[in-house]
Amino acid sequence: MSERALRGIGFALTIGVIVAAIGILNVGAFPAITAAAECQAGGGGGGGGGSQSPSPTGSGSASPSGSGSPSPSGSGGGGPNPGQITSLLPGEESPSPSGSASPSGSGSPSGSPTSGGGGDAQECSSNVTIDYEKKSATGADPRDHFKGTVKSRNAQCESGRTVVVKKVRKGKKAATVGRTVSRRGGAWRVQESVKRGRYYALAQPRSIRGEIDCLKGKSKTIRV
Repeated sequence: MSERALRGIGFALTIGVIVAAIGILNVGAFPAITAAAECQAGGGGGGGGGSQSPSPTGSGSASPSGSGSPSPSGSGGGGPNPGQITSLLPGEESPSPSGSASPSGSGSPSGSPTSGGGGDAQECSSNVTIDYEKKSATGADPRDHFKGTVKSRNAQCESGRTVVVKKVRKGKKAATVGRTVSRRGGAWRVQESVKRGRYYALAQPRSIRGEIDCLKGKSKTIRV
């Protein structure tokens, strides 16, 4: 094989290695898309763009906080435009950039940046079920009763929840039939004999130590 052909093969292999390396480096540039979980971080409002230290009003500093050199006039970045750099001969001084780098009374706020509200509690949704059973002939269930469960991705949001059974009334506010507190595993039961109609259950919201917010849940509406 001729020397010219060998050089061509070597050049092609070099290009292939460079392209592969660029592809590997760019893998981390695309964030992975994750499915939203039922329990999510509370809406804290974000940082409000407060990561930058503001320049005090009337400061004589020639550069903003964190900047090593003043920005030339018309430049959007923190350093000089590569296209504007000129070569200096021995004995020449560096030309001063035109314009003031950080004029007094600039747009930077004089006070501390706003960091947004709190709200670090984890918010967990609640799924509520409802059913109605008549008293049994054997006496195992001596009274008619509603029953169901409160389920959540966080088990702490299942027990200790106030559950209210409501009756739908046409043109009026739903009437409360009974209430109870869910037991371990989210099971709840309201013993009540009711007339024909449509009923549903509500699990009231609950906050646990300010760390977990168990959101309100509503069951489907059943007909009795």
